[in-house]
Amino acid sequence: MSIALPVIGQVVSKSTFGDPVVNALNAITNGTGVVTSGASTFSGTVAITGTLTVTGASSAVALGVVAWGNRATSSTSFTTTEQGVLRLDNIPMVNGREYLILCPALIPSSNVAGDAIEIFLRLSTSGNATTASGALEGGAVINSRSASATEFQSSAIAHYKASATGNVSILLSAVRSAGTGTCSIFASAGKYALNLMVIDMGVGLSDTGTDV
Repeated sequence: MSIALPVIGQVVSKSTFGDPVVNALNAITNGTGVVTSGASTFSGTVAITGTLTVTGASSAVALGVVAWGNRATSSTSFTTTEQGVLRLDNIPMVNGREYLILCPALIPSSNVAGDAIEIFLRLSTSGNATTASGALEGGAVINSRSASATEFQSSAIAHYKASATGNVSILLSAVRSAGTGTCSIFASAGKYALNLMVIDMGVGLSDTGTDV
């Protein structure tokens, strides 16, 4: 089969493989296992009986989900004081890479019709995120349709380009921004569970959009 090797400077673990893989890697890495020059793809045919493990990743390759959390009970009730709902700590991020942070299904609830509930995704690069941490773009304001409305479903989605390599903490929080009711974020085990995840999207890009 044809295998693609990492980009320059990244290491491929080959200790568990036979001579064909070792020889293929040595041919372009001078025996170091690190691509230092030439093409980053080996197009020969190699028989692999194990799993090829890549330590490190090409900046252009998305790694997928790097952190995930689940809540199966409703949040603590809140009014005008912002309330934390679900937090992810020690999330590894790499300088220059883009991350998608999302809670795909949110069910805000209030016991008074017409209340507005604002959702935040907050991030800290120094310790656990709190309601005082910086808010990422992606907050949502939800208006309750009726008293005890739990039928509203929304999503909180934000993106973040890491400016340094290290661990971060992300907090999903909520506050009643208008109205008079007592609010919460509804959740229960199973199909109504609350999920918060962080997805590595690969190399971070600059904003090239045009407002029209």
